[in-house]
Amino acid sequence: APCIIEADGDWEVAAAKIVELIGEARALDQENYYPVDVLSWVSVRLVQKGYVSQRDGVNLAADALASLVGLERANLSQKQQAMYDGRMRQLAKLLGDDALSEQQLDLLSQNDDPAAYFLLALIDSGLAAHDDGIPNPAALETALERLRNAPEPVRQDWRCARFMLDLFWMVKTGKRFMQGDREALAFEPSDWGQCLDMVAMARGLASFDQYRADFLRGLAYFHLGRMQQMFTAFE
Repeated sequence: APCIIEADGDWEVAAAKIVELIGEARALDQENYYPVDVLSWVSVRLVQKGYVSQRDGVNLAADALASLVGLERANLSQKQQAMYDGRMRQLAKLLGDDALSEQQLDLLSQNDDPAAYFLLALIDSGLAAHDDGIPNPAALETALERLRNAPEPVRQDWRCARFMLDLFWMVKTGKRFMQGDREALAFEPSDWGQCLDMVAMARGLASFDQYRADFLRGLAYFHLGRMQQMFTAFE
């Protein structure tokens, strides 16, 4: 249902409410593009206009980019793909601004700021560039290690947890998690054990991403022959 948010000049409060409402919308439909597009548009406008503080601007940019990167672009309509590409370019441009530069993000990450860690990992991965090239495995590994070695509160942030899970799978397989179907994976039992370790590490996933962890956990249990735990994971 449509709603009106009264900002009364407090744009940071309004932005937090928008993020909350969009999270609720995504919980109802995980792959719906439009709530993510609204979040991206709001983030770009508020940061560009200087309506929010530097820290809140970093948070908004991280929320929007985490939501965009978390979508499967190939599943969008042509119109949505064009909108997606435009928002990615706008947000990537923000990362070049002084307030969101790598130097500023490094300073924030020293205070264990989860949004700064996420954005730095995104820059490390090369995925922020949003080109059609094949991701660099070394860059993906660098990004993954940044998040793996981050403090526990950072790893439990929903943006970092989801990106860490995606990066892990891309490093392992070269593809995004849950992309494609009916593909045999040349995984050893140790690889499936690492999958379980990663799921345990990414406990901070948002409610709309939890099904991914449940699926990977169940898949790992199946390949390890732990059938009772598999059935529990898929319940």
